[in-house]
Amino acid sequence: MKPLVSNKYNTIIYLTSALVILIGITVVFGWVMDIKILRTIKNDYVSMKFNTAIAFIIGGISLFYCAKNKGKRSVAVNIFICVLFLLPALTLTQDIFGYNAGIDEILMTDIEKSAKIIVYPGRMSPLSATCFILFSIYLAFYNSADKTYRSISQWLLHLVTLLSFIAIVGYFFGVPVFYKLAFITSIAAHTAFCFFILSIAASLINPSLGITGLFTGASIGSVMARKIFLQMALAVLLLGYGRILLHKFNMVGVEFGIGLFATSFILVSLFLVWRVSRQLNAIDEKKQEAEGNLSKIQTFLDATPDPIVIADSEGTISLSNKEAEKVFGYEKDELKGKNIAQLIPKRLTDETSGNITNLLTFLKQGALNTCSNMFALKKDGTEFPVEITTNSLTTTEGTFISTALRDISNLKRQEKEIKAKADIIADSSDAIFSRAITGTILSW
Repeated sequence: MKPLVSNKYNTIIYLTSALVILIGITVVFGWVMDIKILRTIKNDYVSMKFNTAIAFIIGGISLFYCAKNKGKRSVAVNIFICVLFLLPALTLTQDIFGYNAGIDEILMTDIEKSAKIIVYPGRMSPLSATCFILFSIYLAFYNSADKTYRSISQWLLHLVTLLSFIAIVGYFFGVPVFYKLAFITSIAAHTAFCFFILSIAASLINPSLGITGLFTGASIGSVMARKIFLQMALAVLLLGYGRILLHKFNMVGVEFGIGLFATSFILVSLFLVWRVSRQLNAIDEKKQEAEGNLSKIQTFLDATPDPIVIADSEGTISLSNKEAEKVFGYEKDELKGKNIAQLIPKRLTDETSGNITNLLTFLKQGALNTCSNMFALKKDGTEFPVEITTNSLTTTEGTFISTALRDISNLKRQEKEIKAKADIIADSSDAIFSRAITGTILSW
């Protein structure tokens, strides 16, 4: 199975894991040193429990090493994942079956229970426990050889994102029921935030699965989703918050406020769709223009008698003409995506690779270089002498290398025949001379 983590998203995963670990350590320090502001972001908000902070530290470390080792989990990480599942699972069963297993204050006594009436001191919120269970299941199956298990675990992770987002919206709009799974305890605001960013970062381990694939894809639909979703979500939150303020200060009636919200949302959505549509149309026009230019370049290349391949700065072939496919024995478009070094005999790989690296660096400066006395390799393994002419092509997509590989087998054969005749003449003991039809002596 191919590595799951793309280097493109590693930094995001590492930074998110580090931030969650830091928040967890800060809360633990707040409990140990009895600093309330470190346990909660606001005095009238619920605190993140000690067990919850420990679980976040374990979850952040587990995600970090899962991403770093590209799916290969050590024994220690597996133990962390088991703890991340068992601790919240046991906590949740206490709420479901109404008993006390004694784990809520096993590591730290809830110092807040004396300040107010708390039914279950130190107990993790049911919503937090549920999210930790889902997150631990994801870590257990995200690298499964079965794509079905990976896909299911990805959707469970999306459920964590949804639950935490609802809780965040509840705090944003001041709707307590949004950040309560049950009426026993509430999830802390920074707990919801940690779940939200941790679940999004973890989903990038399998970026092509689930909803994450919608936003990370290269298709035009994915581009549109990335451009419009965040803007529209932000617009809805701001409009909703404005609607609440208008109602709170009795500035408008209920019916008028709802109508104003609906109208504003439609207008904002229309504006966002219009703007994104213009951007996508511009992208589509550039794409069509590029495809047209590519078609012209392909036609020009096919009309050229010499085999020509065009590769990027790394040597990966992007285009080739019909003559190249004919000479090297490849089918149509079969050369595309292959490295140009594949057209060079393996016995010359070390020497040629060095020359190609130097040549590409030289050509990036816009220079022209011709390299003679080289050999090329056909698909069937046949070698033949070529004269290689290369030139750089600078486009909006980067620097490309145009390489013409002229077959000089006949030229080499003629040179060999001429040299052989010259050697015979030079070694002869007779007087030999040549002259033109007019009688002028040309050589002797």
